[in-house]
Formats: sequence, C-alpha cells, structure tokens
Amino acid sequence: MKFSANSLAVMDFLREVFTFLTDDGLVGRLTMSQQERWPKGGYTTSELEHSLLNVYGGWLF
Repeated sequence: MKFSANSLAVMDFLREVFTFLTDDGLVGRLTMSQQERWPKGGYTTSELEHSLLNVYGGWLF
C-alpha cells in the first residue's frame, strides 16, 4: 500500500502527538504519586526528575 507524502506527514504528526500525550500522562501520574494522590510505590521523586528531563527536555529543546 502506498501513501502520499501528505498522508505520511499526518501520520508522523499523529504519532508525535500520541507520544507526547503518553509521556505527559506518565509525568502527571508521577507528580500525583509524589503528592500521595496516586498509588505508586518506589522512587517517585527520582523517576519524576528523570521523566521531566527526558520528556520536556526532548520536546522543548
């Protein structure tokens, strides 16, 4: 199946949007966990710092 260049651009854009929303959801859950509003054990603060650098550092810079 062949796709036009426009279709491929739209698919790339949608993939980026879904990736960002997935990453953003992870950061949101880690933030709520740090505030003890989301049930997650472990090293929330270090995971949150790591995710913030990876997610928003990659998206913004």
